[in-house]
Amino acid sequence: LYNDRGNIPEAQKHFEESLSLAQQIGHRHLEGTMTHHFSRMFLSLEDWQQALDYANRSLVILKEVGDIENLVDVYVHMGQANLGLGNNEAAQHWGQEALQLFCRMEGSKAPAQAENRGRALRLLGEVAQRNDECDRAAALLQESADIFFTIGDQLEQGRAALALARLAICQGEAALGQQHLEKARKIFHNLGANLDLQQADQLVDR
Repeated sequence: LYNDRGNIPEAQKHFEESLSLAQQIGHRHLEGTMTHHFSRMFLSLEDWQQALDYANRSLVILKEVGDIENLVDVYVHMGQANLGLGNNEAAQHWGQEALQLFCRMEGSKAPAQAENRGRALRLLGEVAQRNDECDRAAALLQESADIFFTIGDQLEQGRAALALARLAICQGEAALGQQHLEKARKIFHNLGANLDLQQADQLVDR
């Protein structure tokens, strides 16, 4: 919650305390979970290398303890960090790995897993946009947005709208981009998602 609201110092404090405790008592699953949270925090700060480092740590630990469900989201984090670093092929690889793992899992229609699938599709849409595959990007991003709408995830709906805004603006469709952007900004404002709102405002300023 602190992370989503942009209160990074408080989020980092809680993460560090939990990670330290996990390491002290030898609780590997909790250690893997907390390194995963650190990865998410650094992604929100666009500190791509730190995000990748923590994602790699969580990947090793969660595989070790057999936590397959959370691996889907870890793969997405790996992809997002690589995309931020400009490693498009690696980002594509991890997005595809996330979708393949999702398809192999039982109970993959549960809301939590549907959310992970939506994130994986958004990642692949952003990779497609980076590769100038605009039609593919639009289809993937819209599919992602539809998933978040269906499960009622407001924050991810905002992030999906922001991704669609970036694509539309990149394609020169200013009016459509503005429509998506205003939707995203309204959601972020209502939720108090300050870091997401800052990202949206940066797009306004371009």
